[in-house]
Amino acid sequence: MAKHNTAQDRRERRPPVDVDAVAVYTGMTKAWWRRAVQERRVPFIKLGRLVRFDLDAVDRWLEENTVQPARDDLDELLGRRRRSGA
Repeated sequence: MAKHNTAQDRRERRPPVDVDAVAVYTGMTKAWWRRAVQERRVPFIKLGRLVRFDLDAVDRWLEENTVQPARDDLDELLGRRRRSGA
C-alpha cells in the first residue's frame, strides 16, 4: 500500500534549504555543494532555476557515504599498539 503524505507528515518534515544553509549545516563550502550538484553527486531538488536540498536526504547521503576506519587504523588513532605474535 502506498503511503500518502498527510498534513502531519508535511509538518514534521524540514523545509528544503538553499546552498547557503546546506553549507552551514554540513560545514562544507558553498563551492563544494555547487560542484557536487553540477556533478550530480548529492541529492538535490530542482525547482525551475532554484536548487534546494532536503536535509533529511542530505543526512541519509552523509550516512551512506561515511567510511569507517579499519580496525588497525582505529587502534592507531586511539594510541594502541598492535601486538606481535608471541
